[in-house]
Amino acid sequence: MPQLIGSATGGYNGVTKEYPVADGVTVTADQFVFLTDGRVTDVDVEGDTLLGMVIGGQSNDLGNTVAAAAKTTLGDTAGTTKVLVAVEPSNKYVIDNDNDGTTFAASHVGKYFNLAANLDDAQVIDTSTASATVGQFQCIEYGYNGDTTLGVYIINAHKYKTDEAA
Repeated sequence: MPQLIGSATGGYNGVTKEYPVADGVTVTADQFVFLTDGRVTDVDVEGDTLLGMVIGGQSNDLGNTVAAAAKTTLGDTAGTTKVLVAVEPSNKYVIDNDNDGTTFAASHVGKYFNLAANLDDAQVIDTSTASATVGQFQCIEYGYNGDTTLGVYIINAHKYKTDEAA
C-alpha cells in the first residue's frame, strides 16, 4: 500500500479534510481517492484527478480510525459515513511500481505516471504510463530507503491544483 511520508515543502502534517464516502463503496486507509458528486471513491481511480489519501475515520469521532483490523469504511446512502483525507497537494508518497511492461528505473525521476487499475485494492504505479508531460503522479525519488521497487511521488493531477472548488 502507498504511504504518506511528509510534504515536498518540508513539513510532515499537511492539510486534511473530512469527506463522506460514496454509497456502497469501500475505501481503505492508505488508498488514493477522488471526489465524485461530493463524495470520495476509489472505484476506477486510474487516470482520475485525485483528491488525496485516506488517512483516518471521521475527525469528530476519535474512536473511528477507519477501523478495526481491515481499516476499511463502507459508504452509506445518507452520506454519514466519512473519512479523513490528506488533501495537501505537496504531500509525498512512497508507492510500489508494477514493473509491468516497463521496469522502474532511476531515469524515471521527473517523469509522470498513472496508478494501475485497482486489483485487490492494491494501488501501484503503472510504470508503462511513463510520460514527460502528463500523469496522476510525478516521480521525485528513485529507490526509497534502498528499495528499487519503490519510488517517491507527488500527486500531479490533484483536485486542488486543477480545480479549486473541492
